[in-house]
Amino acid sequence: MSALMIQTDNSLLLESDCHQFDVCQDTDDPNHIFLYEVYTDELSFQVHLASDHFAEFSARTNDWVISKVVDARKRLYTERRSLLCILTPFSHRGQSMSSCDRATVIG
Repeated sequence: MSALMIQTDNSLLLESDCHQFDVCQDTDDPNHIFLYEVYTDELSFQVHLASDHFAEFSARTNDWVISKVVDARKRLYTERRSLLCILTPFSHRGQSMSSCDRATVIG
């Protein structure tokens, strides 16, 4: 399992205010990854950023990330209450996703 999949699982399992965490890969450029995360609100996202599992993920993947942009948007329509959507497209240095993983599941 790759570092991104571990991070996805940890976010969904350990954070009650993380409602969705999708990892997507560009069909034309496999080095371009897009994360789509949905949190209850801004405070919930800040709790995510302060979590131990996020700190470990950031440290583990920092060397292979070329660029990263974090963009927060308010969801205007959902069957549930308003939620905060976090969009994080990034490019990595060309390692396969599985070769970036050097740790076990945290938590």
